[in-house]
Amino acid sequence: MPLLLGVMAVLVLGVAGVMNMAWMTGLTAVVFVEKVWRSGEAFGYAVGGMMIFAGLLLPWLPLLRSALLG
Repeated sequence: MPLLLGVMAVLVLGVAGVMNMAWMTGLTAVVFVEKVWRSGEAFGYAVGGMMIFAGLLLPWLPLLRSALLG
């Protein structure tokens, strides 16, 4: 039942325009790989590090900013 409520919340927020469905799909894939893959914890740390690095570069790279933020 909690899974169903979570899916419904994501769908409602996505349709309402509050969430970006591409980002939600990507984050869902990352969590899935973390849970299923044997080296999932290392994968999660790598993805987190890349996201932090990309966030630090946003002020200086306009092309990256437009690609990530739409």
